[in-house]
Amino acid sequence: MVDRYHEDGLPGRFEMRPRGKGFSVISIAEQVNRQGNIESVETTPVLDTRISLRAEKMSGAKALAAIVDAVNAAGGRETLKLGVVPLNLFANKTALLSASNEPVRIVLDRLFQEMKWTDSRTDSANPQVTWRLFRDTIHERFVLNLRIAEKLTRGRNGAPVRVPQ
Repeated sequence: MVDRYHEDGLPGRFEMRPRGKGFSVISIAEQVNRQGNIESVETTPVLDTRISLRAEKMSGAKALAAIVDAVNAAGGRETLKLGVVPLNLFANKTALLSASNEPVRIVLDRLFQEMKWTDSRTDSANPQVTWRLFRDTIHERFVLNLRIAEKLTRGRNGAPVRVPQ
């Protein structure tokens, strides 16, 4: 997928990194050197920022806000903003969350595992939460959007139904 993107000459450089049972697509920063050639620049992806949070039981929404605040404090400016979030899950469920100099993506994964709920349409007690990180080039920050991963299945009457994965 990423190789095809690069072959098509589209802007930006990316790489895929394994993460748990899935993967992350990481943006690789580039700049033009003095000779006019494009070269990769060593940067830390925003979700690899290391944060610490004292252990506290809180709502999912408060935990997300604490994570975003910790990222921004680590960067010394607003580098991350929270975008769209599934409120039914994050406002109504609590989690015991802590972090000790850990990458944000690991802390988010742990939070998502803590957000337990059930859905009568599926046997899964823990829906998969996915994220999309958008870059806001005007304000030079990233916007984190979350959603519950869904799969298409057949309902009792045979009609297609989307259910959490």
